[in-house]
Amino acid sequence: MMLSKASHSFGTMKSRNGKPLHYRGEMDHLPNTRIYLNIKYLEKGHYELNIINKHKLIKKIHFNKK
Repeated sequence: MMLSKASHSFGTMKSRNGKPLHYRGEMDHLPNTRIYLNIKYLEKGHYELNIINKHKLIKKIHFNKK
């Protein structure tokens, strides 16, 4: 999988200052039905993860990095 910063994204995370962080990932084939998001390198704070399918929001998840 390759991740790059992009203006259009699969999901948008917001940093603690409220500024959106946009990343886009593309994969030809998913090896299984589980997706893991490693937050090790994120700064501490509150984040919002949006999961989008065909430009429609299907799930919004909030989490805190302590």
